[in-house]
Amino acid sequence: PERKKFYWHTFYLTNDDGRMIERSRPFKLDGERGIEFAAGLALDDQGGAALSYGTDDHDAWIAVTRMDAILEILRPIGQAYDGARRDG
Repeated sequence: PERKKFYWHTFYLTNDDGRMIERSRPFKLDGERGIEFAAGLALDDQGGAALSYGTDDHDAWIAVTRMDAILEILRPIGQAYDGARRDG
C-alpha cells in the first residue's frame, strides 16, 4: 500500500543571538494534502500576515492570518502546550 507523507510547519521566535526561545506546535496549513512546503511570510503595516506555500509539488497557495494570531500560539521552549494563552 502507498503511504502518504505529511510535512508540518512550526513558527518560532529567536533572540538576538539567533537562539530559538519560543515556538508553536507543529501544524498544517491544509489538512487535505500531504506534503506542504512554506516558501515565504509577508507582513503588512496593518498587522496582517500572508504565508505562501506549495502542496504535493503541484499547487501554490496563500494562507492569510494576523501577526498577533501567530504570536499568540508561541510558547517558551520547554513549556507544555496546555491551551493557555501567551501573556501580553
